[in-house]
Parts: sequence; structure tokens; C-alpha cells
Amino acid sequence: MHRRRPLLACLLVGSFAVGACSYTSRAVELPEADEIESSTLYAADGSLVATFHAEENRKVVPLEQIPVHVRNAVIAIEDERFYRHSGVDVRGVLRALGNDAASGEVVEGGSN
Repeated sequence: MHRRRPLLACLLVGSFAVGACSYTSRAVELPEADEIESSTLYAADGSLVATFHAEENRKVVPLEQIPVHVRNAVIAIEDERFYRHSGVDVRGVLRALGNDAASGEVVEGGSN
């Protein structure tokens, strides 16, 4: 009986990891970006909550025009192990699941 506990624990953890990796959000369809745009905040149901304007509206820039070092800086601050996993950081997901379970609510995501 005691020999089955590690197997059951691995199966349970594996099930949670597969479930977390296969989760699909109810993503909101966003409108097409215009040449010049403001920042917009949408609610989960897709309704517009607010539009933010700074002194200037932002301009959409294709990814190819953003310098590589800027892209790498954004990736590094969001997920320091980005280039060491295949798109899903299992260690980060399991850490987040543990912290979320301990707190009883979602308190963090799986990156970092």
C-alpha cells in the first residue's frame, strides 16, 4: 500500500500539470488595432471599462521594428527561464498551484 503512494502522488501532480497546461481562457475578441491607438481596458465579458490617454496616443509597431535587446528584456522580466523550457514552465506552474492552493485563491501565475 505504501509503495502506491508515490505513484498516486505523481499521477495527481501530473494530472494537475496537464490540466493547467491545457487550460483555455475565455479570451475576449479585441478590435483590430488602428494606426494610432489609446490604451483600452476590457472587462471579462468583453465590455469596455475605460480608455486611457497619455499626452500622446501610442502607435502600433510591428514586432520586427522592435530592437532584439528590447524584446529580450521583456522576456527576461516576464519569465527568466523562457529559453530553458518548451513554452510551459512546469516548475513555475507547480509552484503557482501550490501557492494558490495554500492561500485558497489565485495569487500568482506560473512564470518567473
